[in-house]
Amino acid sequence: MSSGQGSFLKQFDIFRKMPRDLTEPTFCGALVSVVCTFVLFALTVYEVQNYINAESHAELIIDTSHRDDFIDVNVDVVFPKLPCDILSLDVQDILGTHKTDIMGVDLKKIRLDRDGKQLSVETPGEANEFHAKVAQRAKEELKAGQGCRYLGSFKVYRVPGNFHLASHA
Repeated sequence: MSSGQGSFLKQFDIFRKMPRDLTEPTFCGALVSVVCTFVLFALTVYEVQNYINAESHAELIIDTSHRDDFIDVNVDVVFPKLPCDILSLDVQDILGTHKTDIMGVDLKKIRLDRDGKQLSVETPGEANEFHAKVAQRAKEELKAGQGCRYLGSFKVYRVPGNFHLASHA
């Protein structure tokens, strides 16, 4: 390397020589070095121990302050070829609630004839009256080509879940 190139590179030297009085070891400088080395070693050992002995803590808190909050679900669904005795509205949510064949004051099953005209309205009390005759009545309704219309609303908890209209035997 030529001397011209060397002097050019020396301008970028970040490790320039310090004056001798700043580089001579002293008792105070040695003490600071020993303390810093001890602190770094102690912190390294502490962090390695924490990494090796890692503990996990799981905590589950169920917020019950809004448990009584409900939302209304409105339905108006027509099944032109499926009798009301076979249909059921089921609700299931993340809290473990599972209800089948929901009926209520605001939710009705309307029996329809082959042409879609209303034959009768089934309320909760009537559904239990015909429980013994459901199979026979369902067969007759299927032969007659009757349908069903779910109309009204029902309430569900304000939590994740689902509802579905299902056919039950």
